[in-house]
Amino acid sequence: MKWQLVPRNPIEAVSAYQETRRELSLWTPQDAARFLDTARSHRLYALFYLGMATGLRRGELLGLRWDDITGNVLHVKQTLVKAKGKLVLSTPKTAKGTRRVSLARCARGAATTPSTPRRRASIFVA
Repeated sequence: MKWQLVPRNPIEAVSAYQETRRELSLWTPQDAARFLDTARSHRLYALFYLGMATGLRRGELLGLRWDDITGNVLHVKQTLVKAKGKLVLSTPKTAKGTRRVSLARCARGAATTPSTPRRRASIFVA
């Protein structure tokens, strides 16, 4: 439009997309406790527990390494993402994504008890 090569703006003829909002379905504390009780023998129990205790996203949880835990602080430095059909470790998308998360006493046990041999770099990904 700046150079007046198009007589009118074609976007003006397009209706705006109306996004329908979905209502969030959140678990109650009882739902979460029931899930964790059921998953107690699952090999990824620590991942489930840590996710619920910290609120980390799936990719952040799967990107954790043992070196990312210092005392009662978890350092989010990388995420596991799917790129071109392959799983790769990447830095978080924004600067705020790289952060420290304080671990509650109950979550420390889940984060510091290796369910896989400690020689692996990642906590949860084989």
